[in-house]
Amino acid sequence: MSEHLINFWKKWIDGEEDIDVTEDGIILKYCMINKQSNDEVKDWVCFNSKDKLYSFIKYLLLPSIQLTRSIGIKESQVYFDVCEYGETIKLLETFKIDSYENYIEDYKKWFNETEILEKNEYFFGSITNFINKICCEVTKTEDIFVEVQLFENIKCVGNIIIKQYEDDNMLDILESKFELSKDEIADLFESIDNNKFMLKKILVLLNERSI
Repeated sequence: MSEHLINFWKKWIDGEEDIDVTEDGIILKYCMINKQSNDEVKDWVCFNSKDKLYSFIKYLLLPSIQLTRSIGIKESQVYFDVCEYGETIKLLETFKIDSYENYIEDYKKWFNETEILEKNEYFFGSITNFINKICCEVTKTEDIFVEVQLFENIKCVGNIIIKQYEDDNMLDILESKFELSKDEIADLFESIDNNKFMLKKILVLLNERSI
């Protein structure tokens, strides 16, 4: 199904492909931290098709989580790369880290669940719940922190970020990071479809501000 996009993600990892933000594209924020070494990877990605979202999850996110929680912990790093299904299992079998059989079973289960979601009619809530479940399973008991958030579009990013910071009584920190007032931040995201320059720059801005 989405296997044909593996080479696209390999080029993206290598910096040979750029991903622009689109008005209606699904936005994904990911962060993985090795708690032992403090090594981390994080970024925001925009998907202009469901195929790209599912292929990112299947061939980049899931293998990276499984290889980081096993091989990565041993080598004090975060593994973040494109890895095909059979290649991921082979790596886990070769290194035979403690409980590697469980990691393989988890990986197979998650991969199959993703394929079921991919074959069925797309529902944003279903894929969000699936991602949240994986993050909770990994982070609550292990030496890595995994956070993945999905947003229906770039406007939702602004609305949710503002609400999160307000709920935590940290709005002044958000305003400082953006160097804008709350209303200006809201206006930035609300009028994003009329600002093609900001559509190209918004993910860069989000990463620079470490939100």
